[in-house]
Amino acid sequence: MIQAPATLHHNPALPVLARGHVHVWRLRFSTMAHHAAECAALLSTGEQQRAARFVHAPSQNQFTIARGALRIILAHYLDTSPDRLELISGGNGKPELAPPFNAIHFNVSHSHDLALIAVGTGPLGVDVEWNAPARDLEKLAARFFSAHEQAALAKLPPGGFEAAFYRCWTSKEAYIKGLGLGLSYPLDCFSVAVETHHAGLVEDRRHPEHPALWALHPLPAPADYAATLACSYPLNAPPNCLDWQPGRNGPQAP
Repeated sequence: MIQAPATLHHNPALPVLARGHVHVWRLRFSTMAHHAAECAALLSTGEQQRAARFVHAPSQNQFTIARGALRIILAHYLDTSPDRLELISGGNGKPELAPPFNAIHFNVSHSHDLALIAVGTGPLGVDVEWNAPARDLEKLAARFFSAHEQAALAKLPPGGFEAAFYRCWTSKEAYIKGLGLGLSYPLDCFSVAVETHHAGLVEDRRHPEHPALWALHPLPAPADYAATLACSYPLNAPPNCLDWQPGRNGPQAP
């Protein structure tokens, strides 16, 4: 049985994941780079082979660190060791836990230096995006956003487009990740709220019942990032955001 290395060990005093709650873990790859080898030791053979297929070393390290952190975090909630967890591909390739641990749901997203790991008791999705310089946001919106979203963006005051674009983009990505469909689901067949004072699924032409079932929750994010959680069940409290701090004996409540 493989235990998490001492420098990555989980704090047993961390909050319990209760029904109707979601925990979102944040980690910085730049602060975890020297833990890549320790994380690699926690991966399954298949995960190690997948990591080896990355051509660029930074991408390989990011996958290894995120997957190692995911295993440690899930092992905490399930009171087991990271190596006992079997991660499988569910419908449409969405990663999930194999029985007997599949009561816990999770989703992972990373962009640039930041990764988010969302853990809950029902289907969910999470997305984080870095505001990369030199992106043509108006062109991307015209290509991928629904007519409703494009009209809402056009009504924004000067200077409000960029933040609204990323709020919309992360909401859409989180939703389709929660569904487990990824980009096979056309982004223009559903609409999310663009306004700052409201977050939610406005319509889904393929699944008209979904706006009443799925909720979108903007997440706090560092400057130059945007993040959203999509959840298929009512939350009894706002998403609990926690920071992964390996230098302080593993994940810690902020």
